[in-house]
Amino acid sequence: MKSAILDCMDKGGWYDRQALSDLSGVARKKVDGLVVELVNEGLLVMRKARAFEFGLALTRSTAPAVRIEPTAKSKVTARVAKPTIATGPYRPEWTPMMAYGAYACSLQQLCEEMR
Repeated sequence: MKSAILDCMDKGGWYDRQALSDLSGVARKKVDGLVVELVNEGLLVMRKARAFEFGLALTRSTAPAVRIEPTAKSKVTARVAKPTIATGPYRPEWTPMMAYGAYACSLQQLCEEMR
């Protein structure tokens, strides 16, 4: 839920609690608690204007990357991507088709045998 709030904010913009609730889709009561946690973590800055407004303290590029570990119930495991080795272009196996002339000739032979 915190990430939903942070994702909807832009650097340099100030948002009140209702605006954050509307932008992130999180309930207003939940936003009140999450905003306080984000301010305590140092991710948001608070200013007092007409009402309390909040802005980003960090840009996305300087924010630390968070790795989410799979839960015990999840069957997803963290894998390291292996580089692929380049090969030649894909060429499917080719088998020559029976030409129309050969088909017509075999049909003609069959008709002659039947007469």
